[in-house]
Amino acid sequence: MTTPDPSTAPSVVQETLPIDIALGADDELLFVEGDLVFTKGVDATAQQCQLALLSFRGEWFADLESGVPWYEDILGQKFDEARVRSVIRDALLAVDTVSSVEDLEILFDGSTREVTIVWTVLSTAGQVVAGETPIGVTIT
Repeated sequence: MTTPDPSTAPSVVQETLPIDIALGADDELLFVEGDLVFTKGVDATAQQCQLALLSFRGEWFADLESGVPWYEDILGQKFDEARVRSVIRDALLAVDTVSSVEDLEILFDGSTREVTIVWTVLSTAGQVVAGETPIGVTIT
């Protein structure tokens, strides 16, 4: 038996797509016919970005530094788009499957004081992922 020469072996590149447990429209775990549903690729990255933006810093016991510092940097203060943009960009870049933020729009409704974030990121797999996240908090 001969030992194969590694320099002549074909290189194998395995693309790793993100995978996540799918959430339904109500943000609860998604089950179909009793089976837990998973999401992968662009959908998984989009869901991870959405969750990152909706998470409050200190909310998750396993990592008190994860999430958006809504209370610390945004809520209860005069709306400062540059500050909000910076905080949101950092939150999106903290998602493991995001390599860059390509576009970010902060829509602030002065009459209701509500914010919607429209974002586009580039995933680590080279895919463009876009989403719109209405934030269920009021900025004073």
